[in-house]
Amino acid sequence: MLRNILILSSKEVSTNIVSILHKHNPNLSFKVISSTDQLERCKKPYLAKARLISFLTAIIVPKHILDALGYGAINFHPGPPIYPGWAASNFAVYEGAKSFRATAHYMNEKIDAGEIVGLDLFEVDKDIEVNQLIDKALEGLIRLLNKLAFKLTREEPLTPLPIPWGLRKTTKKMFADYCELTKGMSKSEFLRRTKAFGGFSTAKLHFKSGDQIFEVDASDSVQPNKAYQHLHGVRFVEVLAS
Repeated sequence: MLRNILILSSKEVSTNIVSILHKHNPNLSFKVISSTDQLERCKKPYLAKARLISFLTAIIVPKHILDALGYGAINFHPGPPIYPGWAASNFAVYEGAKSFRATAHYMNEKIDAGEIVGLDLFEVDKDIEVNQLIDKALEGLIRLLNKLAFKLTREEPLTPLPIPWGLRKTTKKMFADYCELTKGMSKSEFLRRTKAFGGFSTAKLHFKSGDQIFEVDASDSVQPNKAYQHLHGVRFVEVLAS
C-alpha cells in the first residue's frame, strides 16, 4: 500500500509541492529530500511503500533506490521531450523554439529517458529571454503537477503516453561549448549565443585571444591593471586560466 511520498527538490519549492499533493490524499506521509545522503538513509521497508517525485533538482537517484521504490519515481522536467538533458530553456531560445512544454516522466537509470506520463504545452514569444522561459517552464511544471496530483497520490501507476524523447540529449559540456566564442564570430551568431547562454555564473561567455582568456564583463566600470577587449560592442575582461 502506498504510504509515503518522497519529494526530491529544494526546500523552497517542496513546500508548494507538498501542499498540492496533501490536498488529494492527506493520509500520506511526505518527506522532503534535498541531498543524496538523505536519500540513502531511507530504509528499504519505507521505500517499498513509497513513490518519489523529483522536481527541479540535479540530484541523480541511484538505481538501487529506484529499484527499491514500490510505486516508482516521477521526474518533472522543465522542458519538452524534444529537449532531454541539461538547460532545455537555453537551447530552445538559441534554436528559436515557437512552443515549449513541461514534461513528467518515469525515472530510470538513464537521464530523461523514462516513459512520459504528462505534458504541459505553451507558446513561446520570438523575443522571449531565457529567464522568462525558465519562469514559464516552472509555471508549466506547477500546472502539470496539479493535473497529475490525484494520480500521484494513489497506488495505481500513471499511464504512459505514446510520445518519444528527442534523440539529442543536451549536456553541461554542450552548454559550456556554446559559451566559448571566437573573435571571428558573426554578429548574428554572437547575439544568439548572448541571448541564450549569457548571464550564467556556471559557464560565462568567453573567448580566447592568444594565451589569454576574456570573459564577459558584468561590472559597471573598467578597473586598473586589468586587460579588456570588445566583441561586437560588448566588453570582456581578462581572467586567469583555470
